[in-house]
Amino acid sequence: VEFILIDAMAGAAISGNWARFSELVEAARTRGFGSRPFNEIRVFYENLRRPDPAFKTQFLRLAQRALAITGAVRLDFTYALHATACREEAFDIIDRASFAHVFDRDGAPVAGGLGETTPAIIFAAPNFPMMRDIRFVQLCAKLGLCDYWVKGDIWPDCAEQLAEYYGFKAEARRLVASV
Repeated sequence: VEFILIDAMAGAAISGNWARFSELVEAARTRGFGSRPFNEIRVFYENLRRPDPAFKTQFLRLAQRALAITGAVRLDFTYALHATACREEAFDIIDRASFAHVFDRDGAPVAGGLGETTPAIIFAAPNFPMMRDIRFVQLCAKLGLCDYWVKGDIWPDCAEQLAEYYGFKAEARRLVASV
């Protein structure tokens, strides 16, 4: 049930319905919810609503530390950094990070984050602002997705959604051809 509330909170925050967000947070509190993922997501969205420069700095340092220690960063960090107005820093970290851990079932988890995630997290609605940047396709290429899409001529829904911003398919094809 807690994760249903987390999803509802995220939806309310993304749509800017802060009254509903506050109602859901209060409902969670009255039910005694307070797991680490719940609190991390609550704090994250509250900081999107009322940006706190200290939170932004702390979050960026956490991602940079994970990268320095492991050479990797969690996928949820990429969109969370972008969402907290660390746009250039997010793409810099993506350029330098390995994402091999995403596909290594026995590998050590990358520390920190908003919760365990799968590659699908980068296509979630909150990440649409990041997806509108053509550099997003480089992240997809690092995950092996572009190769899969180009070879199979199977494309994600976002390819059409992003057409007004840039040629998603053309960029994916370019990146695959340049390897």
